Amino acid sequence: MPDKAVLVLLAHVQRIVYAQGRAGIPVFFVAGKLAFQGAFYLRYHQGSGKIHRAVDAVYIATPNILHREHTERTARAGAHVLCEKPMATTEEDCRAMMRAAEQNNVKLMIAYRLHFNDANLRAVELARSGELGELRYFGSLFGLQVKAGNIRVRKDLGGGTLYDIGIYCINAARYLFRAEPEEVLGIAGNSGDPRFREVEEMSGALLRFPE
Repeated sequence: MPDKAVLVLLAHVQRIVYAQGRAGIPVFFVAGKLAFQGAFYLRYHQGSGKIHRAVDAVYIATPNILHREHTERTARAGAHVLCEKPMATTEEDCRAMMRAAEQNNVKLMIAYRLHFNDANLRAVELARSGELGELRYFGSLFGLQVKAGNIRVRKDLGGGTLYDIGIYCINAARYLFRAEPEEVLGIAGNSGDPRFREVEEMSGALLRFPE
């Protein structure tokens, strides 16, 4: 490959052609949440599937449904993977991603940052210290507005409230109790809002942790 290359952070897949035309030399892409319709995390040189020798790791922030494919391709090319949350949309895909990393001797990490956040670490420390007494209940709520057609409400791209923001509530409980739930009751619903024709508008879960 040529010695010169350009690293481009994409806001949308349509900018690929512009970047290639302007640069005139190989372009490597870090794909954003809107970079879909066949756009990959980086441009393979002449379809060889090889990553430039200067690339140590790839950050995958493509739609949820593509996380497995892009992780496997990156692992086979010999680069470490930092994959956006959620890891994938099925347990099968998650396990396949782990196998790909192990078989190709690369690291796989999920880009979930809150367990490194100072406030969260302090909350866990406080919970474990005993200052609050015996922890019996923890509640968490997360909501946001979303525009019609957004990636978060497209079923074909792995959208949905649980995958997008529900994981924050679940992980918060897991970190505070320092345990995994033994029983789970899940619910989901829609108010009839046309934005949510394909995915649930809201979801909830009751988690029972060990005594």
